[in-house]
This record gives sequence, C-alpha cells and structure tokens, in this order.
Amino acid sequence: SIPSGQDSTQIVWAVGGGFTVDHTNIIYARWEDVPSIMDGSYQPKDDSEIGDLFSIVEGQLGPTRWKKDWEDFSPDAPPSWEDKVADEPLYHATIDTSSFQPGDQIAVFATAILDQNWKDQPDGPVAPSVLPMSHVVNARTNPEWRHESSGKVIQGRTRWYSIPLTLVIADETISPPSKAPSRASSMEPSTSLLPTHAPALPCIDSAKKAYIRK
Repeated sequence: SIPSGQDSTQIVWAVGGGFTVDHTNIIYARWEDVPSIMDGSYQPKDDSEIGDLFSIVEGQLGPTRWKKDWEDFSPDAPPSWEDKVADEPLYHATIDTSSFQPGDQIAVFATAILDQNWKDQPDGPVAPSVLPMSHVVNARTNPEWRHESSGKVIQGRTRWYSIPLTLVIADETISPPSKAPSRASSMEPSTSLLPTHAPALPCIDSAKKAYIRK
C-alpha cells in the first residue's frame, strides 16, 4: 500500500524477451475502470482493446539485458536500486497518485514494443522481395499474423503488457484489503520493480521477486 496523500509514486521495471526496446512505458487506472480482458494473462491485440481510462506515462527506449554492450546505453536506474539489480537495464517512471482516494486499488501495467527493425528489408537488392515469414519476427511486429496448429495459437502484436501489480491507497482509519482483486498481483510500498526473464517472445512480468523500496 501507499500512504493517502502521496502525490507521486516511482515504478521501476525491466523488459525481457527481446533485444531492442523501441518503446516502453507505464499505464495505470483504478481496477474498477480496467477492462475485464486485462486479467494479467491476456495480451490485447491492439490499443483499442484496453479502453481510454488509463493514465499513460511518457515512453522510453533502450536495450534489454540480451543486447550486446547494453551497459553502454542503458537507462539509468535510481541509485538506491544499484545494489539490488545490476545485471539488467532498468526503466523507471513516476506516476501521479494525488487524485486517488483512500481504499482505491490501482492497476499498474508496464508495456513494451520490441525489435521492430526485424521486419525491415536490408539495403540493396533482396531476393525474393517478400516480407518476413518467420513466426519469431511476425509475432512481435505484425498484429495481422495469426496461425493455429494442434491447439496452439501464434498471434502477432506489437505491444506487450506485463502482469499487473496493484497499489492500494491506504487510510489509517480503515484496514487495507486482505488481498488485491483476483486479476492483480499485490504490491506493497511505494517503489517497485517488475523484473523479467527472456523467453522466445517479448514479456514483462513479475515472475521473479519484486524488489520494493521506499
């Protein structure tokens, strides 16, 4: 939870499952305003599915830990985080929590667009002159790409969403909820990290321990 009246809250996260982060940011809203499809497992095909009630923090770009020499152009993490996670680039943003009321539960998602240059043709003559046909490229660059086989689906998209975390606006006069809504993962103090691993597809999730610091 975060104290009632705290005007801003810093969020720190990492991006995995790719090499180049073309865009990453934080979106957040009260859970009651979040579309039901945003349950932490579903990946929206495009922005039209998430509605228009999210507050959106300005985006950033940079590398993931899998980018060669990422340390040379990594976003700077707040100094207080350097002793916790030094083996991957961290992104950070400040969200405005001044308008929320005691008892509000805020869903916080990190989003990312990765490796968009993979769809580009190299300079010079190319034969055959066709767009990329591999799943690994189209899964992250082409929302129209969809293939099904043996009950499994590969659906292309450009933006990927994290498993959500929840900020609860505390009130000293009431007990905070015992747990977050079923669609959210609980999150305690005011600064948090959404760490990631590196699967075959882009991801931003909270599969590892979330490091939390005031």
